[in-house]
Amino acid sequence: MKVIKSDAGLSMYKIIFGHLEVKNSKLIAWQVDPDTRERKVFETKLTSFKLDENYLKLKKDSEHFVEKKLPLYVYSEEGQIIFKSLFVEIQNQEVMVTLPGELKLLEDQDVKSIQNMIGVHLDVDEKFPSLSPKEEELIVKSLSERSSRDQEFLNNQFLTLTLDEEDKAFSVVRESPRAKPKLDKWLTIQIPTTQGLQEVRIYDLSRGGISFITMELDLFPKGTKIKVLSIDNFELDDPLVAEVMSSRAIDELEIEYKIGCQFQEGQTN
Repeated sequence: MKVIKSDAGLSMYKIIFGHLEVKNSKLIAWQVDPDTRERKVFETKLTSFKLDENYLKLKKDSEHFVEKKLPLYVYSEEGQIIFKSLFVEIQNQEVMVTLPGELKLLEDQDVKSIQNMIGVHLDVDEKFPSLSPKEEELIVKSLSERSSRDQEFLNNQFLTLTLDEEDKAFSVVRESPRAKPKLDKWLTIQIPTTQGLQEVRIYDLSRGGISFITMELDLFPKGTKIKVLSIDNFELDDPLVAEVMSSRAIDELEIEYKIGCQFQEGQTN
């Protein structure tokens, strides 16, 4: 099971909720009575959402009354995604709920557990196209071919970083000096081989490449191509394409790993 948190994954929220809204995807929602433990299950659809205002709007079910004081659980067969929201208000034929603090992307066995719990059949083989990039989609664009907002953002990223001591020692043998962000910055990346998105923390960055921290070393063997969709919640108009070149543990227990990637030539110069 993978978890996407709102404080680090709003770009992924936009992709997921945008897809569910546009495709008019069926959602299964339920509330649990705290006294009887009975679950009131009904179908709904996402009608709209505003990430900056922290709310979702769901189609109101005429046969089921939403209890204002109880959390609402929502499951999408497409993508096998589940989240929990709180009631805000009813507006005409829509129920407004809070933006969930996290989205859980379930494995097949997790879906079967939910199915047994709520007593409703759930498909476990639905794919989420927006989370399933194909190799041929890895289009490389030079910096001059990018939008003006992409160019300005990327140039500012390189200018506002400071070299650390490790990289100073090796700066004479590097074509592009690497730098660590002054504050934690996050990447949203697509991995074609796993048909999914990852939210990872940047370790360092240069015009030549980028490295990030992950606990899932097996997802990034050398030679893997990835797409960088956003940096620090800034969504690029055209993704950066990078190739995994190296990996190493950064702690004694070998729990976290630094993955080093090289940008495809010409993208950032």
